[in-house]
Amino acid sequence: MLKNKVEGFSLIELLVVVAIIGTLAAAGTLAYNGYIAGTKSSAAKNSMQQIALAQQEYYSINGEYVTTVTGNCGVPAGSSTINSDLFDTVGDEKNIDVDGWEFCIEDHATGYKITACAIKDAACDGDPYTLNAKGSNNFND
Repeated sequence: MLKNKVEGFSLIELLVVVAIIGTLAAAGTLAYNGYIAGTKSSAAKNSMQQIALAQQEYYSINGEYVTTVTGNCGVPAGSSTINSDLFDTVGDEKNIDVDGWEFCIEDHATGYKITACAIKDAACDGDPYTLNAKGSNNFND
């Protein structure tokens, strides 16, 4: 007696495996994107601290703070002005450069206020981070 022995997987078994792998891949992608966003947010906060330190150094030398408002804070272009005015960078050299974030410095009752804004579609996306000359911030950490 010969029996027909079929080896391999059925179509249903393959579809179940593909569905499981797809679900795991989607969950992993969401987690990775959240991790990247958190990393950029931390880098923006660190850059604001770096700007504040440079402001204190500038003040000790010149007796005033650098304030550069490029139109409206949260609109791209503020970071390049900060790099050239506060850090004396030349050309494409950058001290403050967080992908997807823009920074500006504006006059404030404390002396200055630094604003960091995640940019999406050429505008600020969500609530910007702020830090003033007295160290007050809205980082919520």
